[in-house]
Amino acid sequence: MALALSRRFSSVFALLHCTMLAGAVPFAGGRWKLAQEGNTGVSAMQLAVVSETKATIFDKVEANPLQMNGRPVWPAEVDLPSRTVRDLIANTWCATGSFLSNGTFVHSAGNPFVNISQSDIGPDGRQAIRMFTPCTDASCDIIEDAQRLRLTSRRCYASSARLVDGTIFIFGGSTDNAFINNVTINYPSFEFFPPKNINGFNGLQIPTQFMEDTVKGNHFPYTNTEVQLPRIPNGVRISSPFSASAVLLPLTQANNFTPEIMICGGSVVDDTLENQYSSQTPASAQCARLVLTPAGIATGWKVESMPQPRPMVGLILLPDGRVLAVNEAQTDVAGYDSTFDPVGLESNTDKPALTDAV
Repeated sequence: MALALSRRFSSVFALLHCTMLAGAVPFAGGRWKLAQEGNTGVSAMQLAVVSETKATIFDKVEANPLQMNGRPVWPAEVDLPSRTVRDLIANTWCATGSFLSNGTFVHSAGNPFVNISQSDIGPDGRQAIRMFTPCTDASCDIIEDAQRLRLTSRRCYASSARLVDGTIFIFGGSTDNAFINNVTINYPSFEFFPPKNINGFNGLQIPTQFMEDTVKGNHFPYTNTEVQLPRIPNGVRISSPFSASAVLLPLTQANNFTPEIMICGGSVVDDTLENQYSSQTPASAQCARLVLTPAGIATGWKVESMPQPRPMVGLILLPDGRVLAVNEAQTDVAGYDSTFDPVGLESNTDKPALTDAV
């Protein structure tokens, strides 16, 4: 049972105050206001806003500074008005998350068993389905019961999406944690939560040849029709461990609700050089846009550039239609302790990108 913790919430809150401009100016003006208000106690590897007043933060099993009952805390719930946090329990590294129609946050898949010390033991989270329904007080916890609620098989680095019928589509990943996916651990299948009986599979995982053919990390939603998109321009690699980020640009009446995606970051480094990556591996500043219509796909990618190169960049859609690019470094590969020249003890990252961009 997670216990309430009266400690100041943490991290740096970035609040964007926008003043709408008159006339035909398409974007809002604004400036950043930064306020540091305490400490989350856990690293915000994953963050989900689960209600108007609550957010959940998930980290991997680590010796985080925030502790309860003599053990480090890995996930935490943040009360946004009071900036206080309380501990939760889960082993969520390599996990994915989506919302059910009732507002319950479903967090699935995760990391294998971790034993850092006698007081820092994380259960095997690869087959887990965790459900968190936010409440106004501190009485709600993550529900995780492997005997009654679990995925059809173990998954690390799975992806998920909420469907129009309110269910969650969980797909891809690998059966174990690895720096790069390979045929020995690849798990080319998908499933639904709550389970569905699709083509007679009756709630079991459904195999997909597409995910088997794209074993190196190119996992895309599977439909009855597959359209191969043009190659990313200029030889930029975008899948892990080079880890570009992607957004679906706003669908509006002005663009007739035409879908257009933008992918930013990545690297041009040879993706066959496993175990030869460096913390000085240069990232890419490229942003590539593609309109997902037959005519747009035939036209191909439109190439733009960020002010600084970034892998694993965070792309956030703003209310006025712009995209905010935040965080990361200018040289990096995903993961930790997987370069021959780490920064410090285990970091794959160097040359932080200190200037965010819109």
